[in-house]
Amino acid sequence: YPHCPLQKLRITACNLQGVGQVFKELLANNRSLVELDLSCNSFTLEDLKHIVQGVQRNNTLQKIDITSQPFYVTQQLAPYPDISTSPKPVQQLMTALEKKLADNRQSADANKSAGHHKSSV
Repeated sequence: YPHCPLQKLRITACNLQGVGQVFKELLANNRSLVELDLSCNSFTLEDLKHIVQGVQRNNTLQKIDITSQPFYVTQQLAPYPDISTSPKPVQQLMTALEKKLADNRQSADANKSAGHHKSSV
């Protein structure tokens, strides 16, 4: 379906590791993806850095799930239940990620409102 751009993608529990650069390029160049689920893989902190860089260059992605990754673990022993207790580098990256996604959602909502006003005039 060439005229049906991909909006939601789930790549979960595939044991992906060392592919952050691939997702960086995918996210930086994609203009249709709205939701991405990469949960339950094996991303490293370096992968997360690349993913965040890709999201920073993307204006359409509104939701990403990257939960259940090794970077949530300290010394491979204790999982962090939420970002507020995660190691500082992870927390900073996740904060940047959430801010960009919120900006994208706000832009999408503004575009919908602008389109609605145009069609009702």
